[in-house]
Amino acid sequence: MLNFWFWLALVMAAADWLVVARGGGRLRWLTKPGALLLMIVWFTTVGAWRGPLLWFGLALVFSMLGDILLLPPRLFLGGLLAFLTAHAFYVVGFNISPLAFRWTALFLLLPVLLPMGLFNQRLLNKMRRGPETRLTIILVVTYSLVIGLMLISALLTPFRPAWPVGPAWMAVAGALLFVLSDSTLAAARFIRPLRYSELTVIITYHVGQFLLAGAALWMFA
Repeated sequence: MLNFWFWLALVMAAADWLVVARGGGRLRWLTKPGALLLMIVWFTTVGAWRGPLLWFGLALVFSMLGDILLLPPRLFLGGLLAFLTAHAFYVVGFNISPLAFRWTALFLLLPVLLPMGLFNQRLLNKMRRGPETRLTIILVVTYSLVIGLMLISALLTPFRPAWPVGPAWMAVAGALLFVLSDSTLAAARFIRPLRYSELTVIITYHVGQFLLAGAALWMFA
């Protein structure tokens, strides 16, 4: 599963981290979408988008589109819509497998979803008092709901009988890192500046995407 394209994608992601650590610049137009493009090539060569992998592949494609749209600040809302679509595809991909819900799942869901809900409430209050437009607020709230559904869907993979332990917990870790990345980005943009926020955002984002794609390939390829 870890073929040439995986390692090339990992090298490109690390190159993007280095560019961010050095202050960004035009090179990011190559390294940022390049990391996802190579990840998509890796995903395609291993899984060929067969069956449920279609939804995970589409999630990666729209994530790459979001990466491109977020490079110029004026296209922030376009990037937000692209990532919202990506998370919707992740939701579909995870929920193809039936769920055998147990009450013990609440011990996994509540410690994660409660802090996330409190953070989103604080974010919303801050945005209402700020200069953001009504459209921006609506899209951010909608995005928060969709990524929340993605996180819940991933957190429940250990309770899906079809998912083995390994890929299930890989999916959990990937979703948590993706949410951490987006939460850091939102906090730095709408609440207050955070030290090393850009580097934190991109590292957790790339690692989260690798884990989500890897979990899907392990499960369905």
